[in-house]
Amino acid sequence: MTSETVARSLPSPERPPPPDPRSSESANSQAEPVQWAPSAIWPGFRRRARTGALAITDQGVVSASSLLTSVIVARACGQDAFGIFVLGMSVVLLVLELQGALVSTPYLVNAPALSGGEAQRYGGSALLHNLGLAVVVSAGLALATVVLTSGDSRLSLVGWALVLGAPFITLRDFLRRHCFARLRFGSALLMDLGVGVFQVGGLGALAAAAWLSPSLALATVATASGIGALIWLRANHGDFSPRFRDARADARRHWSVGRWVFASQVLWAAAAQFYPWLLAALRAAADVAVWGAAMGIAAVLNVPLLAGANVLSPSIARARTSRDPWAFFRFVLWVSAGFAAVVLCAALPLLLFGGWLLGLVYGITYTDCGGVVTLIAAGMVFLAASFGISRGLFCLDRADLDFRVNLAPFAVLLFLGPSLVRGWGALGAAFAQSTAHAVSAALRVIALVYATSRAAEARPS
Repeated sequence: MTSETVARSLPSPERPPPPDPRSSESANSQAEPVQWAPSAIWPGFRRRARTGALAITDQGVVSASSLLTSVIVARACGQDAFGIFVLGMSVVLLVLELQGALVSTPYLVNAPALSGGEAQRYGGSALLHNLGLAVVVSAGLALATVVLTSGDSRLSLVGWALVLGAPFITLRDFLRRHCFARLRFGSALLMDLGVGVFQVGGLGALAAAAWLSPSLALATVATASGIGALIWLRANHGDFSPRFRDARADARRHWSVGRWVFASQVLWAAAAQFYPWLLAALRAAADVAVWGAAMGIAAVLNVPLLAGANVLSPSIARARTSRDPWAFFRFVLWVSAGFAAVVLCAALPLLLFGGWLLGLVYGITYTDCGGVVTLIAAGMVFLAASFGISRGLFCLDRADLDFRVNLAPFAVLLFLGPSLVRGWGALGAAFAQSTAHAVSAALRVIALVYATSRAAEARPS
């Protein structure tokens, strides 16, 4: 799953421990009665509604930019070239998951509790972590490009575009997460709007001039991200006070308590992003193109999925500090079921009219591939149900259980994926992925029951 916030699993020494729920209860019993007058409720509701609207709008801008990008490349370059572009974007998504696990997740957990100079210092550490990871990733991509793509000039050019572009893409993603941690969704929206205009406009210009290729498309994505990120960073440089000594100390602390979070997210990302490569190895570039087009249509679900995740994560974190284990368990199941219901409602048009939408957006070549969209959309509903439960495990300090659950989709990929892909192409890959998400959701419920019972036993009476 996409790497968003995790709670309580990555504590910071400067961050005071969460209050004891028992002391909170006793304090509440002596506090003045809560005022439920409309005049007291309305300002908070209006503020939350505005924050939620900005989060949804921002994710809508990002999803629309991604969809338009894939449509332009698919229509301008043809199926085979679009398949190569999809392979390149799968690497980008894997890199962003890696960056999220190592940098953004611990930052999103700790940053909201800090302010003033301490917030600037910690933001500077996270910025240095991101830049250091970008250097390592680019070096690894350069090595992989030299070793693995010597026989394919188009893949080689895509590889070098990723080598040069990865630092800009990861920087833009980190700055978005920084805005989320500070609840500055309007600032993230401005940056994403600028990136979207540069990205879609640049790709449209290249397509109109008949110059567009997979490597140039990826270079345009990276350039747009770099322009938007650097402009934002110049305007908001006061948010960061980087110090190498503090960055080293923060990195060691994050790794010591967050290695299970990292392992879990990387394992999930590897299982999710390997399907296009399996299609490329066992079928043809045209099958990868079908997969990419179906994922492009299904990506509209990222608007409720990721925007909801940005709202759900802090809600689950706060619930952990104010509820006993079994009350927290019921809260997690309730919000997870509600989240899945919202995503299911958004997915109904894709489940019913996937093939027609594919043909309308990507061209008549893709009209007969509606089943791929249907299965991918169904898998995203299971993913929504699983998200809150995963964050509940993290809040109970049981990221190790989440890692073990993520072995299931990896097992599906290894043992079921090849035969389904070989026999059914993109449709088989979509069925394998949807099955993996469904199995993971069921196993996470079992893991949450176990983790909750252990937390209840360990809680002082």
